[in-house]
Amino acid sequence: MRLSKTIRTITAALVFSMAWAISGCSTYQASAPVTAQSVIPEGEDSADFLDRASELEVIDMDNALHGLCLLVDGEDTHADFQSRVDKMNEKGLVPSAWTLSAEQPLTKGELAYMAYKACGVKEKGLVLSLFGPGKRYCLRELQYRGMMAPGGGTMRVTGMEFVAVITRADTYKRTGLFPNDVGQTE
Repeated sequence: MRLSKTIRTITAALVFSMAWAISGCSTYQASAPVTAQSVIPEGEDSADFLDRASELEVIDMDNALHGLCLLVDGEDTHADFQSRVDKMNEKGLVPSAWTLSAEQPLTKGELAYMAYKACGVKEKGLVLSLFGPGKRYCLRELQYRGMMAPGGGTMRVTGMEFVAVITRADTYKRTGLFPNDVGQTE
């Protein structure tokens, strides 16, 4: 009996996968996943934070505000989560109307709002000019400007995505240009 090319390909792939699984997976041990509830080390600098944050599956609000303090002030001298919240409320980066907890996962909308406000973006789209910053409109603006990846405002933020956004926000703060515009000569 003659097998079609598709069935032969699938069969070969299955045989290869099974052989690989038998030979390698028995010795493979996955490391414990890094969770959003990681403890913030005392005296952590920006480079150490970015390295640690990039390994988190989901960024929690405590780590997000720690990163925001590092972005805005260059250091985080706050001893606890509530003092970070109070400081960011003072600066207008976190609205007092938000109900926050340290272990709460950060959403794309919250990150967009905080990054937008932290950067002091001068160029605004029409909707932001008319209605002012909100999670949804800040997210759309930063996605349009290439600072954030596509996705809805209620999606959780991964560590890598958080690091990318904070790095791009730092670029904007230093240069006044969105990262996609840095280095353009026209």
